Amino acid sequence: MVNKLSFGRTNQSFLIEVDGQLSVLRINARNSAELGIDRYRELKIFEHASAVGIAPKLHFGSVEHGVLITDFIEGQHWQPNMLANPDNLSLVMDSLNQIHSLDISTAPFDYKQHVENYWQQLLKNNIYITDKLYLKREKLLPRLVSISYANVICHNDPNPMNIIIKSDKVYFLDWEYAALAWQAFDFAAFSIEWKISTTKLPVPANISTEEIDLAIDLHIFLCELWTCLQNNPNLSKSNE
Repeated sequence: MVNKLSFGRTNQSFLIEVDGQLSVLRINARNSAELGIDRYRELKIFEHASAVGIAPKLHFGSVEHGVLITDFIEGQHWQPNMLANPDNLSLVMDSLNQIHSLDISTAPFDYKQHVENYWQQLLKNNIYITDKLYLKREKLLPRLVSISYANVICHNDPNPMNIIIKSDKVYFLDWEYAALAWQAFDFAAFSIEWKISTTKLPVPANISTEEIDLAIDLHIFLCELWTCLQNNPNLSKSNE
């Protein structure tokens, strides 16, 4: 049995059955490098996350063949309003903190380089860039010098579709941008994607309000650039 799964805009994923067990076969996007994805780093972190139970069980992963096979988790993707329940918020935050506690040696994530990589891809493919994006980039890049890089392992994309809950257990999906990275970014991204104020999140005391504000601006800008890239028909064909 093979069924294509509809979620996900970067890779192709299929629900497969092997010896009566449902699994997910993911085929990596051909433009992974253009999207700033380090597949070797992703696989290394996923292996550790899977081993401690905060990612689906890993059955097979090959960067060379561009595939990943994991357990299929038949759970729920909570909507943001579910986190109005303090117990639900605590459950998800405990798992995010568990990610931040992973002890893995990897190449650090360079956010400024990531911004510039997206920007150069837009220019290379002659994708229209609005004046608003030009202005945002001009204001944002000098601020990125102050980022405290590489202090903990971060997921870097904790949106509702990347988190699934089954029997009060939280699993994080799509570890493509996970890395030794900027902890403030995970909290900022979570705040935006889950529509919840950072004041309601257990942000460590060493992360300042200024850091969170910068991380929020960075996350929004990266999402805008990513959307421009993914909506380009020429790049979309490279994933087919």
